[in-house]
Amino acid sequence: MKKSVYTMLLMGALAGNLLAAAPQVGIDNGSFEGYILVGNAAKATKDLGFGNWSAAENRRIPSKWILNLTSPGKLQMVIDGKAATGKTYLKITADVDVKHQRGAHLYVFAKGLAEGKKYRLTAQVRNGNADIGFYEYKLDKTMKAVTVCKAVDVPADKWQEISGEYTVPANFKNAYLAIMVPWQKSVEIDDIKLTEIPADGK
Repeated sequence: MKKSVYTMLLMGALAGNLLAAAPQVGIDNGSFEGYILVGNAAKATKDLGFGNWSAAENRRIPSKWILNLTSPGKLQMVIDGKAATGKTYLKITADVDVKHQRGAHLYVFAKGLAEGKKYRLTAQVRNGNADIGFYEYKLDKTMKAVTVCKAVDVPADKWQEISGEYTVPANFKNAYLAIMVPWQKSVEIDDIKLTEIPADGK
């Protein structure tokens, strides 16, 4: 009897460890409440890796997010009482890279994605245009940008939710969720969420 109880306790502990070790799906700072300060009010500092981006007067950029150095833009963390959730939302404008006319991209690590599984991506958007998706990296060291949902000429008067589904491909290594604003466009964005779609699709 003692052995049976010990075995049951051991199995329970192992199951608990497996559950604890299961990766949590999602992204950090999807509502943009967390921030760090850059060193210059006019331009983000190169020592932080954000040298080509223009920061707003409050010198704030969202923590955990990475501003793409080759797809720069203007970024403002807006606190005006009009966020979709919380206090803060982002305004992104893609008009910096005049030479190459690239859009403005920023991205954050997507946690817990697994090959073959499906995920739902949602965001609150207003006043503009943007693609939201992933920088998708594979084991063969290839990478591509995948659009999951789009904001197209969304009006400025109210927040709208956009959403899309993403299936993780074969030979998957990892991915970063990316906001991609086309050249000479802008957007206001808030409350980005990434969740797993159960196998039954509900």
